[in-house]
Amino acid sequence: MLELALENGYSYSCLRSRGGPSLRTIGPDEYLGGKMSKKEFRDRKSRAARKARRQVLKDYVAYPLLGLALVLLIRASGKVLAIVGWICFGMLVLIGAFEGLTVSGRADGFDPEFRLLEEIKTHRGDISRIPANHRLLHWAQVKIYGWLLCQELGFEELDLAVVYFNVMTQQETVFRERHSAASLGEFFALHCRRYIEWARQEQAHQQARNQALEALEFPYGEFRHGQRQLAEAVYRAARDGHYLLAQATTGIGKTLGTLFPQLKAMPGQQLDRLFFLSAKTPGRRLALDALQRLREPDTPLRVLEHVARDKACEHPSKACHGDSCPLAKGFYDRLPAARSAALKERWLDQQAVRNIAIAHGV
Repeated sequence: MLELALENGYSYSCLRSRGGPSLRTIGPDEYLGGKMSKKEFRDRKSRAARKARRQVLKDYVAYPLLGLALVLLIRASGKVLAIVGWICFGMLVLIGAFEGLTVSGRADGFDPEFRLLEEIKTHRGDISRIPANHRLLHWAQVKIYGWLLCQELGFEELDLAVVYFNVMTQQETVFRERHSAASLGEFFALHCRRYIEWARQEQAHQQARNQALEALEFPYGEFRHGQRQLAEAVYRAARDGHYLLAQATTGIGKTLGTLFPQLKAMPGQQLDRLFFLSAKTPGRRLALDALQRLREPDTPLRVLEHVARDKACEHPSKACHGDSCPLAKGFYDRLPAARSAALKERWLDQQAVRNIAIAHGV
């Protein structure tokens, strides 16, 4: 059920039933206990409406639930009403399982009369600018929800729709397809198997990495003057989940004195990633050199060097789309193989990433 409290004198309820949404007007006698005149009521309603419209256009792109609420309001009344206050509603909660994996989500809308399941996405500008890979993700999401709904209600087929709501023009663009429960079940099983395979692989990697980090030793016989104090402060901050702002003189080994305790803290704190940010290339080089000294060749620690796109691009004179760049055309078709090759390499500096990218044409 959807409940919207509207300060401009309207309340809105949307029940998931054949009756559809309903709209009722609150008169001044009902508004604030009838403690204001009709003129005061109209003035306040007008001010609230203008304020709410400005706030809606400013903020609701960041709140998909509000985008959904606007779609429902437009369908109910034919125009956008001012929305002020809290929006609370319960969407269609769907839960399923596959080989020990629990899959759950909240579908945006379901019309039982037409057996239509909807996923609503907000966007700005021309709808053709939405990338094809994003659209595939949107359809994958609604297909997963579709199978969960078919499984729960015993449907043999179901209509699915991806609704793109333009937040500037407040217009809907609907793409609708009909799918059988069998095809949706196959789609669900395929992606669950892929996820389970990836999750097991990552779990095995994390266990091996954590064991190696627990046994990690400082690469030198002793710390430099001041380096131990820095390392201890970094470790305590990582262990206790605190922030640390440290200032130290040149030459005490700040890079190694920071990376070593952070890596040691990762297993105990169940941390999965460590980011080392540097302002310039020499700082990044120092971090890579420190990691080389800390790890053995067979240490299951993945290291990835990030660089600016303009320094990594093979075709800097071309735009990043399939009509211009040969590496962009069919990129997502070649990406899985390139990603699998990257996972086999534990040391992915700029040159290693470039070699893999060239080998797979990405």
